[in-house]
Amino acid sequence: MSCDKDENKKEVIVLSSEKKITSFAFKADLNEALNSNLQAEINEANKTIMVEFPFATDLSEIVPSIEISSKAILTPNTDIAQNFSSPVTYTVTAEDKSTQKYAVISKILPRTDYDILVELYNANIDNTLNWDIDDRTMTGWEGVQLTNENRVDVLDVTATNVRQFPESFSGLSALSRLTIKDNQLTEIPAEIFNTKSLTYLDAGSNSLENIPSEIKNLTSLLRLNLGGNNLGEFPVLVTEMTRLDQLYLGSNGITSIPAEIDDLINLKHLSLQDNQLDNLPEEIGNLNMLISLSVGGNNLIDLPSTIANLTDLTNLNCGYNYFEVMPLSVFSLSNLTDLVFWQNKIKEVPSDIKNLNFLKNLLLNSNIIESLPSEIGQLNNLELLMLDYNRITTLPTEIKNLENLGNLSCGDNLIAEFPLAVLQMKNLKSLKLKANKLSAIPIEIEGMTGLSALNIAYNYGLTSLPLEIGNMKNLLKLDLKGLQIPFIPKEICVLEDTGTQIIKGEDLSCEQ
Repeated sequence: MSCDKDENKKEVIVLSSEKKITSFAFKADLNEALNSNLQAEINEANKTIMVEFPFATDLSEIVPSIEISSKAILTPNTDIAQNFSSPVTYTVTAEDKSTQKYAVISKILPRTDYDILVELYNANIDNTLNWDIDDRTMTGWEGVQLTNENRVDVLDVTATNVRQFPESFSGLSALSRLTIKDNQLTEIPAEIFNTKSLTYLDAGSNSLENIPSEIKNLTSLLRLNLGGNNLGEFPVLVTEMTRLDQLYLGSNGITSIPAEIDDLINLKHLSLQDNQLDNLPEEIGNLNMLISLSVGGNNLIDLPSTIANLTDLTNLNCGYNYFEVMPLSVFSLSNLTDLVFWQNKIKEVPSDIKNLNFLKNLLLNSNIIESLPSEIGQLNNLELLMLDYNRITTLPTEIKNLENLGNLSCGDNLIAEFPLAVLQMKNLKSLKLKANKLSAIPIEIEGMTGLSALNIAYNYGLTSLPLEIGNMKNLLKLDLKGLQIPFIPKEICVLEDTGTQIIKGEDLSCEQ
């Protein structure tokens, strides 16, 4: 009997030699130290595995999630926590018992802007910041604005109980604007002074009593707000910050301004309002680039003559002081667009007012002015004229020449006759003659077709109203409170049908 040779041949089993790590990751749901999943990079040629961890990650006990070749065995196992603060070696054993080692190398990334803000958040346990610190994008964080590269550009922590700043704060190297207002700070945190990129710092409305010399380290700073604190004195060291173009020192109880103010050669906006200043130094006239100067709310009775040198000045606020006359130096400021002298003791407006050809807003309310010069009619660009709470009895006829005037407010004066010149001001939008001595309103008032607001309230001498007011279809608001008339004629009340708000008060109603 013959036998087939193949019947005695043994079957050869080929064992797999595959021994690769095909995926190496760390999952957040398996590791409390992580906020998100991390995928490592495998270099098959070098048999290394590189993984980058966020700053400050605790690597002492991390569980990896590892995938390997089919039929291979991994040592140590994938579900065993390891200390990845130093390289960890994994061995893959193939089915054929051959082995391959991989070195897992961890790298802790440097602090990101996110990490720094989280440290700021955690340093202030009673903060009211509206931040979701689990959101690493920071896109929804209130008061935080980012650059296109996801760097923090603007940080506003106003009234959030933020008083402690971490040492790492200077790492916000793209930060340009910082607002720390209204946090009851008694000093500016020293950590801020190393933030070299800052161009704007707002530390207003705190309880600061002094400014440390380290503020000069902010060499890029252009705008500084220290208003609403308790400084008591002008911080002279600020005059060494010659790049500043905006400086706000209002409401600090400051009693004098140093001559060194003129060292701020780039200053464009200066606010010294609501202090206790009796005078200003002559040197303030050397701030040749100044555009806006606010000295309202002080004890001033005059301005230095050198103010006339501020030829670029467009906005001057001298309200709430003790001026009895408007300083002549003001009328050399030919580029002024806004001039405020309200709440003083001014008796008259000089004819030199005509020199301010670019003036748009003139606020002279709450003085003791009895009349206006005819030259006021030469202010061709004037848009707002406020004269309330004075002693004015008449308006000059030349006021009709103010073709751009949109708002004329003459309430609480002594005007007895409706100023007929006003009837010719076709572009006037708002006219306030409240609480004067008017006894009649001319029927020609209906010709003021551009008027949207008319206030003739509390003129107790008015016993009737012209029915022609009812033809003023563009009126949006008509104030008649306190008039001594029995009722508002129905011809006027009809304006309510087209949207006019008629303010009547409690004792006045429409004719039935």
